Formats: sequence, structure tokens, C-alpha cells
Amino acid sequence: MNTTGEDGNVTIEAAIAAATLILITGIIVAGLATLSAHIAATHTASATARALAIGETPTTPPNTTITWEITDNWVTVTATHTAPLGNQTATATFPAENLP
Repeated sequence: MNTTGEDGNVTIEAAIAAATLILITGIIVAGLATLSAHIAATHTASATARALAIGETPTTPPNTTITWEITDNWVTVTATHTAPLGNQTATATFPAENLP
């Protein structure tokens, strides 16, 4: 029989530690997914601007919104990709070569 009054303390500490590790892991995974979304938005904006600049039809990947503007022979594209820690937006500009 334990007379120190500490019955179950190790169990509680282990539960708190496990919950903390799960929370930290979730934050890390969400951060990596957000970083991946930013890279995807940057790539999409660049590829779309390049495609529009040479007169091709761009494709839109899933979970991405694309807007573009053509002014003074420059193509500017903004791509927004959804992410766990906030939408990620990137912009790319290319000189127009073969506009329709």
C-alpha cells in the first residue's frame, strides 16, 4: 500500500505527455502541409503565367484558384492554394510572346 498519496501520478503525467506530443505532431504536419501549399501556389502561378504568355491554355490543379491579367504585353497570374494554416497565394509575371 502506497502512503505517499501519489497513486496514479505517473499515469496522469504520461497522458499529458502523450497529448502534448500528439498536438505538436499535428502542428508540424499542418505546417508542412501549408509549406507544400505555398510551393504548389508558386509553381502554379509560374506555370500558368508561362502558358498564357506563349498562348497556351493553362490547367488549374485541384484546390487552387487562379486569376490573371494581361496588360502592356505582360501576363500577371495570381494563384491561391488552400492550406490548413491559411490559404497560400503566389504571383508570377511573364512577358507576353504569342497572345491570341
